[in-house]
Amino acid sequence: MVRLAFLTLLFFLVSAACYLAHDHFGHARTGALVVVSLTLSYLCIYVRDGLSSGLAYWGLAYAAFAIIFLGIGLIQSHAGCPTLIGDCYQRSLPSRLFEFKIFIGFLLLATNGLAIIAVLNNVRKLLSSSNQNHE
Repeated sequence: MVRLAFLTLLFFLVSAACYLAHDHFGHARTGALVVVSLTLSYLCIYVRDGLSSGLAYWGLAYAAFAIIFLGIGLIQSHAGCPTLIGDCYQRSLPSRLFEFKIFIGFLLLATNGLAIIAVLNNVRKLLSSSNQNHE
């Protein structure tokens, strides 16, 4: 029970940090930083333990977000919006696109938070195995 409460608190703290990073750096840079750190942590795990499919699932999740953002950008560019993902107030846009973009942004924020927790878990695994090897 304490572990679940700790993980929940950690998720909210990491998600808040991701929100601030999204606000400061933007979606693309923050996502790239998270994906690079995730890839490096899984690379270290793979060198130590061998290949598994952990990173592939994260890749599928981020590929789905890329496809969704490209679809939103396509819809907005055909409506005549100056930006692909940003706010746009054109009459030709679907009425629920703004709420959909907020929902997708929230899902991306949660995915980045979970990815950072996975990175922290991989680092914990690496550090605990290196401590066992030195004893």
